[in-house]
This record gives sequence, C-alpha cells and structure tokens, in this order.
Amino acid sequence: MSERPRHEPPIHAPQRLSPQSTLFEALSCLLTQGLSCVPVGDGEPAHTFLSTRTLLQAWHDGLPGETPISRLPLDTAASLPDEAIGADTLIDGLPLLLWLKDRDGRFLIVNRSFAEACGQPTPMAVIGRSDLDLWPAEVADAQRADDLAVMASGRPRTRVEQLPHQGRPLWFETFKAPARGHDGQIIGTLGFACDVNERVLAEAGARRNERQLTDVLATIGEGIWDWDIASGIVRHNRMWCQMLGRPEDTLAHTRDGFLALVHPDDRGGVNAAIDACLQGGSHTIEYRLRHAAGDYIWVRDRGGVVESAPDGQPLRMVGSMTDITALRITSEALHESQARYQQVFESVQEVIFQTDARGHWQLLNPAWEDISGYPVAETLGRSFLDHLHPDDREARREALRPLVERREDSCTATLRLIRRDGRMRWIDLAVHAIVDGHNRLVGTSGTLNDVTARVAAEDHLRLTASVFRHARESIIITDPESRILEVNDSFCTLTGYSRDEVIGQNTRLLRSDHHDEAFYAEMWNTLLTHGVWQGETWNRKKNGELFAQLGNISAVRNEAGQTTHYVGLFSDITELKENQRQLEHLAYHDSLTQLPNRSLLADRMQMALAQAKRNGTLAAVAYLDLDGFKPVNDRLGHDTGDRLLVEIARRLQASTRTGDTVARLGGDEFVLIYNGLEHADECEQVFKRLLATIAEPIVIDGHELRVTASIGVTLCPLDGSDPDTLLRHADQAMYLAKQGGRNGYHLFNPERDRQLRAHRCAPTGTPRSASNRPCGPASWSSTTSPRSTRSPTR
Repeated sequence: MSERPRHEPPIHAPQRLSPQSTLFEALSCLLTQGLSCVPVGDGEPAHTFLSTRTLLQAWHDGLPGETPISRLPLDTAASLPDEAIGADTLIDGLPLLLWLKDRDGRFLIVNRSFAEACGQPTPMAVIGRSDLDLWPAEVADAQRADDLAVMASGRPRTRVEQLPHQGRPLWFETFKAPARGHDGQIIGTLGFACDVNERVLAEAGARRNERQLTDVLATIGEGIWDWDIASGIVRHNRMWCQMLGRPEDTLAHTRDGFLALVHPDDRGGVNAAIDACLQGGSHTIEYRLRHAAGDYIWVRDRGGVVESAPDGQPLRMVGSMTDITALRITSEALHESQARYQQVFESVQEVIFQTDARGHWQLLNPAWEDISGYPVAETLGRSFLDHLHPDDREARREALRPLVERREDSCTATLRLIRRDGRMRWIDLAVHAIVDGHNRLVGTSGTLNDVTARVAAEDHLRLTASVFRHARESIIITDPESRILEVNDSFCTLTGYSRDEVIGQNTRLLRSDHHDEAFYAEMWNTLLTHGVWQGETWNRKKNGELFAQLGNISAVRNEAGQTTHYVGLFSDITELKENQRQLEHLAYHDSLTQLPNRSLLADRMQMALAQAKRNGTLAAVAYLDLDGFKPVNDRLGHDTGDRLLVEIARRLQASTRTGDTVARLGGDEFVLIYNGLEHADECEQVFKRLLATIAEPIVIDGHELRVTASIGVTLCPLDGSDPDTLLRHADQAMYLAKQGGRNGYHLFNPERDRQLRAHRCAPTGTPRSASNRPCGPASWSSTTSPRSTRSPTR
C-alpha cells in the first residue's frame, strides 16, 4: 500500500475549502457537515462555490480522488442550482464505496456500492457491523489499525490498497478522515474507496514495460538521453553515467550542464545540430565529451523530437549515445596507415603494380617512369609484354603459367625490360595471384625491381669466382679472428683438406712446429700495422706432411677503416725449398758420403775453437788417410772404391758423438773434430777405438776388403786457434803416422815443431833432411811418438 500525506481540510466554521483541496477532502466536508455546497477560497465574501452536483459530476467523469477542486467548473453565487442534492442522493449516487464508522469501528452509514463489495444485499445488512464481520481477519485488523491511526492523528489519510470486492481482491484508492460532531470532537471515521484496479494494473504494466525497456537499453550498451524541452532538464540512463565514469547523481541535469561536458571545439557543432533538429527531423553527430577522469571520449549521438505540442512546438527530444573512441582511434590509425601507404607507394624505388587477368596494367606507382621512362598515365591499359625484351616474353609466360593454371599463388622471374630510350634494364619480377571466390584468376599484383647493377655485379662475381677457384695459387679468406671463410681448389689440392673440412676452422689448423710463437706475433704485428705481410711459411698438410709457401696476407678494410677480412695468396715452394736445400747441401757436403766438405769444415772448426775457449776444454782435430785404399780401387774399380768410402764414412760417423764432426776432404782423406775433451790422454782411447772400427773387414759384392787408417791429431787451443794451422799440423802428424808404419795415430807436438822449424829454416844452416820441402811434414818429429801405434798391414 502507498500513502500520500494530506493537508487538513477546513472543516470548522466558517466552512471553506482551499482550491488545492482534493475531491476526497471536498466530499468529506460536504457529507460530514450535511451541506449542499461549500465556499472555495479565503476571500470574503465568497465568490466561488463547490456544489454537491458539481462534485458528483466529477466523480462520474472518472476524475481521481486526488484531483484538486480548482480543476472543476466551480459555481458562483448566481449559478448555484436551485435544487440542492441531498446527502442520501449524494451517498447513493457516488461511483465509489462510502462508509461512516463510530469510534468502535461499527458501520453507521454505507452506500449500496460498499454493501455490494462486501457481498451484502443492502446497506442495512452492513449497518451496525464491524470490519471483522465483513472481511478476513488480516484485512479487518489492518482497517481497524488504520482507523485508530486516523482518529489519533486527527488528519485524513489516503492509500492505494487491495480490498476484497465480491470475493476477489481489487485495487482501491481509499480516503479516511476523522468524522467530527457539531462540537468538533472526533466521533468516528469517514471513508471513501475508489476502484483504481485498471489504473494500478496499467501503471504496473507501464512500470514493467519501463523496466524491460531499461533492461534492453542496458544490454545494448548505449547511453540514453531524454530532454524535456519545457523544463530544460536532460535525463540519462545509468549506461550514460558508466560511459563517462560519472556518479548516478548526474542522471539529470540542465541542457547547459550537458553542453559544459562537450569539448569546446565541438560545442558549436552540437548546438547547431540540436537547433536544426528542433526545426524538424533528427540528427546524427560525432563529438567529444569530457570523461570524469579528465580526458575526452568520442561519442556518436543520434536523436530527434518525439513529442510536440498541437501547435507544432517540440516538447521532448530523445536520443542515444555510443562510445566510438576505439572506432575513432582505429579510423584515425587506418587513415594514417593509408596516408603512409600512399606515401610509400609514391616514394618507394620499386615498381608496385596490378594487372588484370590478361596482363594489362591497372595500377602503377611513380617508380615505373624512373625505371622504364614511360609516364604512368601513358602505360595504364597496355600489356606488360609490350615492355619486355622479345627474347624474354616467352620466359615471362612460362613463369606465370603456374598462376594461370592455379598451381601456385606466386612466382618470380628475372627479365629484361626495354626502356623508352631503347636501353635495356634487368628487372626482378615478383607476382601474386588475385583470385575471386571461386579461385579463378582475375588479376595479378606484385613488384618490379631494377637489378641491372646486381646482374652486372653477379657477372663480375662469377668471373671473379672463376678466377678465384681456378687460380694456381692457393687462396684463403678469413674473418678478423682468422676463422676460414673461403678457400679455392688449389688450397684443397695443396693441403689435402676439402672445403667443408676447413670452413669455420681457425688457420692454426695448418700450423707446423717449424715456426715459434715469436714468428706469428711478428706476422700479426706487421698485418695490424701495415695491413700486409709477405714472407715464407712452413705449414702441415692433412696427412701431416710439411710444405713451404711463399706469399702475402692482405687486410681488407671497410669504409670506416675497420678490418673485415684477410686474404692470403700463396705459392707452393716446397720443391724449390728442397732444391735449394740440396744445393746448399752440395755446397757444404761431399756428394758421395754426404759428409761435410772443406767449406763446412772451416765453420765447424771455428765453432769448435769457440766452444773450447768458452768451456775451457780441448778439441781434437784429426786428419785421417786410409791405408791400402788405392789397391782396392785399382783392382775392383771405382764403384767398389766408392762403396768402400761410403762404409768408412758411416763407421766414422758412428764413432763420434753428437756435436762432433766428420768431414771428407777428397779421395780417401777425412777430418774429424772431437769436442769437449778434458785432457790430451783421452785421445788414446778415442783413436784406438776408431782404428779398430776402420780395420773391421768390409764385404762388397762377395769381396772381403780390409783397410786401415793413419791419423794425425792436434789439440786446440794448445796448438793455436787458426783453423788452417790446425789442419796443417794434423796433416803433418798424419804423415808421421804413415812413416811410423801406418794403422796408427800421431799426436802433433807444437813445441817440437817450433824447434824443428827454427833449425831447418835457419839462413846459414844446411837442412838435415833429404826432403825437398823445407818445412814438409816428413821432416817433423813428435815428442809423443810413444803414443803412436802400429799394426801389421793387411
């Protein structure tokens, strides 16, 4: 039930009604006072009156009980009806339920409508009874409590409630007022009940429809606005508040308050759209509204006039708003993307094209004129084939065949294009198929790229690669960290490595032990300082074999001066180095025995002298001549003699230590140098073993041969430090050994030699020897003759 507070009617004398009094209040006044009319207003004398006839007509016209009497055609004193309607006529003629109760709740007066509503045949059947006798207990108790409240307050009360009517509940608008006696004391309650069941049900349906409409509007996610033009109030739904992040207390505001939310730059456009809409029709406009967070959102506003006055003046406008911020951002991004695409389309160096299914140009960007020399406008509509070299037109058809036959969606080709000036340009063609919904080719799109410089570079690279691959020199390319990037065939042939085995490997893979770290450090220092290194290197093949190279390594630098690669170009000089080694060997070694010759012997003697002085030791220089070699050579021939000399050389080398020297001067003459002797007595053991070794039989081609040796020995630095002198003294001592019987050695005595030389070479003296050589070895004697050994000649 609902209750509306009422002001207390003027029921005391003088009897008057306010123009704002309701029909319920007027009826209560007329019935309780038994009047046929009552003055309206506060003025004296009264000018307007409400008669029972006018009041009864208002009820019959269906006006609600809450209607103010000011809306009724009130009477004046002159227009009051001559015949007044009595209370009984008024009570029975009202189209509503009427009753009067005493203070105990017993009915004193009821009209026929009330009796029928209670299911009683006549009003008399109700008189004297209470609500509890007529209604269910819960209804009766509610009515009694309501009566007591009205009497206690002394004020009328209006409710909309459900009451039983002929066995079923109906909605009534009830009015209860305290009934007063002539003395003004409350004697009971007076009540009216107007059937408003249809109205309540209609209102409930309207509310239900409104709720459904609200739910629908909430689900569509749009903000709804409703502008009452007369009051200037704009109302919104909750979605509008949510869209702008605003509290629900902003659901209603003035038009100016709404316009204050519009972006200043958009406000004029919004006003113009609304004003145009007021002239008739509707509007759709996009503008920005300020969000509660302070930023602006874009909305699309659709609205129009939905209610107008009879004279055509608009009374109400309704519309909806949609947040299109994301759409605007996307649209602006799309616009920017299109602008960027157009900029790229017009400025890109590649030709961007589209053709129809027959290959006729439909779209070309300005790059086409740069490549072909033909204006775009002049080219559109022509065939692509018209611009190709005649020899390449068939190749173009073959390249596009998979697209036409729908076996592929894209293809590429490199073709020749004939410019307008007759020059030829190489182009890369990349084509994509454009198909319809049935996968039928309706056109193509793609790009053309001028690759004339690339083709020329590729030709140059092929030529360079051919030179690189087939060069006789070994070529290797590395990165700055010496990782191998490329090698040619000559490199693989020389090293034994395949290309795949060395790519990515460090050049240390080829290093041998021939060079120390200092060598490579110097190489790198030269490369880093000068950018180039030249020289010889010894490297190792895959099978471990050493080989020599002569070449250079060059640094390749970029425009910034940074080294990006190293390129090495080498020639194999292994054979040359071997020839050189052999020549050097021949220059310093005997060709038959491979022993050092006279030239190398001089160097070895200098080294022996230096070592003896440095270490404080002795070096023995022995001059050896074979005994009995000539007969062998004469009897068995030079070949056997040579083989005999080779074997003797081998035995001499086997009898020496590392650091000692065995040399051949020629024929059957040899020189030996023994280093590191502590004293002269060591010679006896050394040369005894040596003589025994030489005297061992030698078998050549079934011939057992025996030879011996005569050895002359001198010691340095006891005998000076001149190699020629030492060799001469050893030679002299060897002659003495031969004179002493051969197969022995003789140690040269420097002191004895000086004495003999002084005696034999005196100016006035006569030589004691029959020798023709004034200073020959045969005339020299040794004080160390007891050390000479002899053995029978064989």
